Amino acid sequence: RNMADQIVYQTRRTLDENEDKLDASDLEPVREKLTELEALVQDGDGKPIDDDAMDEAAIQAKVKEVEESMHAISSKLYEAAAAEMAEAENNEGDGDINVESDDVVDADFEVVDEED
Repeated sequence: RNMADQIVYQTRRTLDENEDKLDASDLEPVREKLTELEALVQDGDGKPIDDDAMDEAAIQAKVKEVEESMHAISSKLYEAAAAEMAEAENNEGDGDINVESDDVVDADFEVVDEED
């Protein structure tokens, strides 16, 4: 049960944090699996089911389904992040940036080593 609760929490958090980066068609199947997993460990009121009434095999199977779905989403997020970084690196090298400002002061300085 603890593992299932932890998977539900982490997965929902990841989905919420990256909702703007993913299509609804990617999110909906995972959310459905999360709801199904919650139904295996909670009653209709959201209270934990007694350990004796839980179906461990069904919980483990559903956890595996959620994890597999999240692997696919994580891959998409990773690919999107890599594409953004590559685009940013390409944009940094485009053209020479020459900014002139009147606020710049050229100055000479000398390092003075003070001995006590």
